[in-house]
Amino acid sequence: MRDQPRYSTRWSAFAKGYRLSFPIKLGANNVKALIRLFGPHYLEAIEALEKIAVDSPKVCLMNQVLLHADPYAQALDWVYNYFKERGKVSYERCGTILAKADDLEGHDFVFVWMLEPTRGFIDELINKIDEALEPIGVMYTISVKK
Repeated sequence: MRDQPRYSTRWSAFAKGYRLSFPIKLGANNVKALIRLFGPHYLEAIEALEKIAVDSPKVCLMNQVLLHADPYAQALDWVYNYFKERGKVSYERCGTILAKADDLEGHDFVFVWMLEPTRGFIDELINKIDEALEPIGVMYTISVKK
């Protein structure tokens, strides 16, 4: 019998006088793509990876820049304003876009799939990363694990 996914509240914020809480379906074996960046244009590379994540609706993200900005202490409006510069993102999506800080595991960026990805999704992600980082001149390593 398959393990039932558990629900966890990963985001709580005060916005417009209401306490918002978004339950996220977390399986026992979430698949992560851990990325380490090498090169002089680190912030540009982070922004490029964030754009990829914003355009992928079944993906959560976390990176070292966000970790230091402490988005969990910020209001949902802050998260929305941060990500709307990265692509088309809804206010509701901002409640589910952030992965846990622990998911970084010492890497620079992490994509966490909310659902089990196929090999095609992972290959597509690698192609998108290649296209985004090559013009910037940043090299990377990627490790995919459960």
